[in-house]
Amino acid sequence: MRDKKRNWKKAAAAGMSLFLVFGASGCAGAGDIAPGEGESQPIPVTVEKVQRGTLSSSASFTGKITPDQTVSVYPKASGTVKAVYFSVGDEVKKGDLIFEIDPVDIQLQVDSAKAALDAAVAGANAAAGGQDLAVIQNDMSVWSAKQTYDKAKDALEAFEDANPSKSTLKANVTTAQQAYDAAKAAYDAIEEEGPEKEAAKADMEAAAGALTAARTALATYNSTIDQLENAADLAKDSLNFARDSKEVSEGEIQDHKDAAQDAQLRQVEIAYESALRQLEYTKVYAPVDGTLEAVNVSENNMATSQGPACVISSSGTMTAEMSLPAEVVMNLSPRDSLTVECAGASYSAEITEIGTAANQVGLYPVKAAISGGGELLSGMTAKITLDTDRAENAMILPIACLYYDNNKPYVYVMKEGAAVKTYLETGISDSENVVILSGIGEGDQVISSWNPGLMDGAAVTEAEIGE
Repeated sequence: MRDKKRNWKKAAAAGMSLFLVFGASGCAGAGDIAPGEGESQPIPVTVEKVQRGTLSSSASFTGKITPDQTVSVYPKASGTVKAVYFSVGDEVKKGDLIFEIDPVDIQLQVDSAKAALDAAVAGANAAAGGQDLAVIQNDMSVWSAKQTYDKAKDALEAFEDANPSKSTLKANVTTAQQAYDAAKAAYDAIEEEGPEKEAAKADMEAAAGALTAARTALATYNSTIDQLENAADLAKDSLNFARDSKEVSEGEIQDHKDAAQDAQLRQVEIAYESALRQLEYTKVYAPVDGTLEAVNVSENNMATSQGPACVISSSGTMTAEMSLPAEVVMNLSPRDSLTVECAGASYSAEITEIGTAANQVGLYPVKAAISGGGELLSGMTAKITLDTDRAENAMILPIACLYYDNNKPYVYVMKEGAAVKTYLETGISDSENVVILSGIGEGDQVISSWNPGLMDGAAVTEAEIGE
């Protein structure tokens, strides 16, 4: 639009020049012009002084509303989920029981530990009854520990024989992850909505399901193998301890018999206390007040410590998250201001976090704290407007002063009563002003008004106010 305006200016100026030439020739031929009347008069013009200031350019991006703080809840015990008492979107208070793990298997461990403790206590009490009784008890302890260890070892071996290896399950997860990454990249590459994008979305969701299944299989394997290995290790330790105790009571260090009995008793007490804690861990409580953003456990399925069972967003300040290109991120700093438009309202925000690692599509994560956005919901889409470039202490000139010659910007500078055509190098601009990088200096008088006779070398004078 600006080029059309200036082309019109040039055409008008050329027409006026021809009119003046032909008109002057006609009048001179008629002898009607008095001496001195044909001399050109200075063109009255208005001027703008080049001044320094700050100029910024802005752009809008799409972002997502998220809570300021989230807490991931990991279960400390593994097992089958017995009941889940809350759903996604529910409000919870600190201490609320979110879900329970079936305590049957862990209760067996508690009972076993309690029986061992009772046996240890009984053994300690009967020690005064004579060496023969102590020998019998030691033999029984060793035999019982050996039976427990053999069963635990057999259970571990049977599980390993009946299931794929851990390396195979890990390879399945890697393959599923690669398939998901490829499907997601294909989906993200399609910009236009339509059947192709819907098909790509379906492929991505299918790949995500396969990835979840592979991860669940690996987590279940890890949880089960850990329990079996722990049981075997504990049984082996108990067996070794039973043998050591027998040696202490019957061997050469009979003098340390009482100390060994105390140690045995303390060991089984610790095992019992540990089993009781595991039983307590079957009930998972909310650690903070907030909203359940995700619930990753369900009844009759496994819960493990490999991933969060649920995610709670605490109430408070909401955050705008966005992914920006490197050229924009390089011009941002923490505490920079921006505007967030969401749900028909506009909010001011301040940048709190700028990522230094690009995601899979080469964009960098940026977060901003929203002022007064407590009513916004997590997951909402928002329009985010921020300054993408900024020039501090720069020479600034109104865009209306510029002309263009083959796309090269220039202005007319008033110097010693004449208009001097001066080419410029420009920087960033907004709707009204532009940054001048070179060509003119601070304080130069740039002609801001237009006249058909304005050209390089034309005589000009600064117009009086009101002209």
